[in-house]
Amino acid sequence: MEIKWMELLSVVIVTIIAAVAIASLLSLANWARTAPEGADGVELSVSTGRKVLEWVAIGLTALVVLFGLWLLIPYFPKPWKF
Repeated sequence: MEIKWMELLSVVIVTIIAAVAIASLLSLANWARTAPEGADGVELSVSTGRKVLEWVAIGLTALVVLFGLWLLIPYFPKPWKF
């Protein structure tokens, strides 16, 4: 049995990048959802741009997760052959 070290290294690197991307996108969505506080401590309303940013970040997170599942589940057809 032979271990293909370069392939293992590429899996490790892609896994770390995906984990950082998911955590960053969810943090961005959480930041966009949180209403800022005014000078007197009263919460201000969230702007439309921040609401759009929140949903875009959540959507991108879902795409990253679904792409990872698509790569893992062997039932789905892959357009390339290794």
